[in-house]
Amino acid sequence: MKEKLRKLVDQALPGILAELKSTDLDPKSINYDVELPKIKAHGDLSVNLAFQLNRILKQNPMDIANRCLTAFEKTVQKDKTFRKWVKEITVEKPGFINFRLIEESLASQLLEIRHGDQNFGLSKIGAGTKALIEFVSANPTGPLTIAHGRQAAIGDALARILTAVGYDVHKEFYLNDAGRQIRLLGQSLWIRYQQLFGRKADLPEEGYQGEYLVDTAGLLKQKKGEALLNGAEEAVLKEITQFGIESILEGIKKDLADLHVTFDEYLSESSLYVKNLVEQALELLKKKNLLYEAEGALWFRSTQFGDDKDRVLRKKTGEYTYLAPDIAYHKSKFDRKYKKLINLWGPDHHGYVPRLKAA
Repeated sequence: MKEKLRKLVDQALPGILAELKSTDLDPKSINYDVELPKIKAHGDLSVNLAFQLNRILKQNPMDIANRCLTAFEKTVQKDKTFRKWVKEITVEKPGFINFRLIEESLASQLLEIRHGDQNFGLSKIGAGTKALIEFVSANPTGPLTIAHGRQAAIGDALARILTAVGYDVHKEFYLNDAGRQIRLLGQSLWIRYQQLFGRKADLPEEGYQGEYLVDTAGLLKQKKGEALLNGAEEAVLKEITQFGIESILEGIKKDLADLHVTFDEYLSESSLYVKNLVEQALELLKKKNLLYEAEGALWFRSTQFGDDKDRVLRKKTGEYTYLAPDIAYHKSKFDRKYKKLINLWGPDHHGYVPRLKAA
């Protein structure tokens, strides 16, 4: 109905400009919005044309609105197509032009939607602009949480909406498969695996305590038997960690599939290190004089961009903080020529926004 109303306004505009003695203006240059009235009793749709013309002509918006009203009524009377759905046109202070629609026309619109094809309502607003939506991005250290489920629903819906209006959308799941939490996963799964064979072993204090790891250890036992019990610890931990990641990720993908949520790509944090993207990102920041050494650590001058304090990117142990690969990851989004970036993060990430925006 908004598009139909736009046709009415566009058809009436030349007459409106003539009435306002502004025929030198190009009707196509006049921008206006069609929206729902803030007060429902005022009508079904509203046009802010009078305010837009006021900016150009410097005339009273109410005077402009009343002249528009006359022109709209004449246009409706001349065209039976408009008469089928326009019931009444009114003006409300300080210059809103409101349209009340014939109920039967709204009902017919519903039937058109109901019996139409899947293309109803699609548009080309996005004009093929490349958009990347990163969402869920759960650590492969345990099952999805309710918060992840919320992100999945919102992110996938947003991706579908952007696709429907013409964006070239890429849905991405960032897989945090490196760092301390992954090491704890491997150590915890190794303990659970040993316990299945009667060995006395305690979980690390900060290890993963969930019963799901007992099930994962059971799958590992089915696959490898006792083969890992007496292997070289470093090699065994590496294999067990990878098994844990893959097993948990498989469960995550199954849960997402049950929600009818799919991704175009699962991009892993470890791939950023393999491709040397983390070091490249830090080198770029270094060239811009945004890094400095202090207390044995490497710091990012994020306070220059509104953050409440500078942030550590590399600890004195040589280990990177979460922020370092995240900077590299987001740089890769720009390097891949995406023009619109959307991140859906959990409720515990509010403080993370300023530092990443700074980068």
